[in-house]
Amino acid sequence: MSRRFFGLVTLTAVIFAVSSCSGPAANNTNTATVNVNTNSNANTAADSAAAKADIEKLVNDLAAALVKGDADAVERIYSDEYLIVNPDGTVQTKAERIAGIRSGEVKFESLVFDEINTRVNPTGDGAVVVARATSKGTNKGQTVDGQLRVTMVFSKGPAGWREVAAHTSQITAPMGTKGLPTPQPALKGLPTPPVGAQGLPTPGEKGLPTPQATPSPSNS
Repeated sequence: MSRRFFGLVTLTAVIFAVSSCSGPAANNTNTATVNVNTNSNANTAADSAAAKADIEKLVNDLAAALVKGDADAVERIYSDEYLIVNPDGTVQTKAERIAGIRSGEVKFESLVFDEINTRVNPTGDGAVVVARATSKGTNKGQTVDGQLRVTMVFSKGPAGWREVAAHTSQITAPMGTKGLPTPQPALKGLPTPPVGAQGLPTPGEKGLPTPQATPSPSNS
């Protein structure tokens, strides 16, 4: 009986010792995992912020280079695969764009980007920028004065960030309800005809004739 009791006490002591040793180790492992995840998230956020700063500096450097007509600087910012869609729908390659800058066909007196909104992908090697461009200049003989909404795509390679594509759209008047243009006042002081149901002019107003009832046939 005493031997069995002694054995039971010994077994209980061993289990307690093993449990005591494994508990802190497991807790330490969990704590280490949490710390690694926290550090990883912090590093990712820091990398994304740094990438955004680099790209937005590049956007402003591009504007300065275009105003100066510095084709060499623009050439370093554009990737070899660069394409741009102009407001009129025409497409230019990098070679065509650079040739236009060198010849003076593409010329800006002023160009400022603002409302810059940058999105970096999770891997940190690609980004999309949507910005507003306020410009004064010419492109292929066409005036580019005014404001444009510009979408730019950037890619990061061994040489750093480069712009690979751009799309530009003219900013027009604000839209009204349901996506329809906001009605404008009539031109040159002409009255705007009132509109009835289904978009038809309202009879009897603004000089429009009022339809007459058809007379009943006479018995005579």
